[in-house]
Amino acid sequence: MASLLEYTALAEACGLDFVCFPERHFGGPGGVSPDPILLAAIALAETRSIEVRTGSLLLPLHEVMYVAEQIEILRARFGARFGVVLGSGWNRRDFAPNPQAYNSRREGFWAGTDRLRALIDGNEVLVPEIGGIRIEPLSEAGTGPSWCAVACSVSSDTAARAASLGMGIHTHMERIGVDALQQRIATYYSAFQSSDSRLCGRGVTVMLHAMAAEGAADIRPEAVDVLASYLGETLELELISANSGGQFSAGAKPAPVLVQQRKAQLARYGAQRIVSETGLIGTDAEIRSRIDRMAVAGATEIAALVDFDPHIQRVKNTIIHLGLISGELKSS
Repeated sequence: MASLLEYTALAEACGLDFVCFPERHFGGPGGVSPDPILLAAIALAETRSIEVRTGSLLLPLHEVMYVAEQIEILRARFGARFGVVLGSGWNRRDFAPNPQAYNSRREGFWAGTDRLRALIDGNEVLVPEIGGIRIEPLSEAGTGPSWCAVACSVSSDTAARAASLGMGIHTHMERIGVDALQQRIATYYSAFQSSDSRLCGRGVTVMLHAMAAEGAADIRPEAVDVLASYLGETLELELISANSGGQFSAGAKPAPVLVQQRKAQLARYGAQRIVSETGLIGTDAEIRSRIDRMAVAGATEIAALVDFDPHIQRVKNTIIHLGLISGELKSS
């Protein structure tokens, strides 16, 4: 946890706009981050200006009414500096305390989102045998948080539904290229324009793995090795889901036995694709070029993923370089 807070402080010092704390349980790739609201609260208390988001809070794992009260406390104290990114989850192990919730997690996500939005907006929700429940308002209207729907990895339908509710989306480029990303973003904005909602999120945030080089050094071979190790661990978790009735992330449907046999090969292929096509990997000029492509595709902002890299100093170097690039983009 100390490294997460160090990264947050450094990101603020380097002029970056936001950080996200994911929800992960029981170890595994990317490290442990079991309570993103609590981590966000700690990070907000230790910083002054940077926005801190849950990224993402796995709503099917939580009692929505309690989450609404926690959010109300943080937005009363920190206002729009606190952002909420919601997700349905993909890792079956995260659902160990309530395995039955895994298969219905997407339905639970949207039902929970509707109820959470109603409570945060000051509305009453009905509870069987109790009646109407409304949370006690602690903050002034309009002080946040920013609403963003996650779980939009492959589905334009999810993007459209989020847009119709006025929610922003966090998405990534797993198994898709820039053209498909641009189409997904276009679907999102088309659905938003067709709705009567006001946008209370940040639009479209694209999540990209990042590793910056020192000077003109070629960091790509090193990045491939680190990413391949990370993706190999991720595939192990996906196999657990697929072998117990679930599915792979991003809607992929390969035979689990085939994935097990070719896990190392698949992980290395995925790593090479990230480095050569979709990641913020390389020199500052190479990273900026990739960011420019995302902007042309319609992205509102970029979320640089750094938690795949276990090397703390290298992550700090990446954050510093991203801060320099961000500063150049803001001044241009």
